[in-house]
Amino acid sequence: MRMVGETVLGSDFQLHPGGKGANQAVAAARLGYPVQMIGMVGSDLFAGQMRATLEKAKAAGVKILSQPYAASDRATAIVEFPGGYIAELHSLRTR
Repeated sequence: MRMVGETVLGSDFQLHPGGKGANQAVAAARLGYPVQMIGMVGSDLFAGQMRATLEKAKAAGVKILSQPYAASDRATAIVEFPGGYIAELHSLRTR
């Protein structure tokens, strides 16, 4: 069990653009279904990664808007085995 203030070593790091709506849009597009979605990102590195992911999935009906001078929403998921999970969310909408 983790303790407050404890520093731990990680064994793996992965960066995946997504989110519930984007993940569903990509899954439907990959299955060949037409997709309609509107989303918003900031004007940072994560925004470009999100756009590239959706373009690669050929999600043609997806419109991504940008909010100038803002950071994109992001979440950090820490997975421990067996069975532990912590999510840390950073959102544009909470500022």
